Amino acid sequence: LDRLDDARRVGEKGRSVASRLLEQHPTHTLALRARALLADSLADIEVNELRPAKSLALLDEAAHDWAVMIQVDPSNLIAWSNLAASRLSAAGVLQSLGRPRAAIARLRELQLLDAKAESSWMVAGSLQENRARMARIAGETGDVRLSEQLRRESLKHFEAATRDLAAGSFELSYWRLENLVGDIEIALSQGDHRRAYGIARD
Repeated sequence: LDRLDDARRVGEKGRSVASRLLEQHPTHTLALRARALLADSLADIEVNELRPAKSLALLDEAAHDWAVMIQVDPSNLIAWSNLAASRLSAAGVLQSLGRPRAAIARLRELQLLDAKAESSWMVAGSLQENRARMARIAGETGDVRLSEQLRRESLKHFEAATRDLAAGSFELSYWRLENLVGDIEIALSQGDHRRAYGIARD
């Protein structure tokens, strides 16, 4: 409906209510979840309104609340996944500001998720995207060795995320194709047009 001012007003009111509850009960999971989701949504509005600094601040606040939720309940894989999404969004904002190394630093914060990847396809999928994004950024900054290392890590997480999908299924075929597109993007970020062409041709 393109009512961004109304959305911002409602979102900030909701965050205020959640914050008041959290002042009394700092580990109230419903309030933490609500405030984090609202911050993530408000960050989208701010970046669309060309206010990246405000968007980045909101994403950091959301990440803080997801991290608190994880401390309360380390088995909450949705909170882990949402933390990963907030860090990915923050990295995207930093890239738009021409700060690729800061973007990589935000993405590196998710390395603590690695231990969860083997037991959760959701976490493994988030880490696959995380490493692929880092690989592209590293390639764009000229660090091909790091880019290749991250590409291999991305592939490892991709295999973990898709291992339970049925052979020959549409879903597995789709995600394999999506992963190949990611490999092409990484090759292009490294300036390796020959490899990108070879992947696309095969």
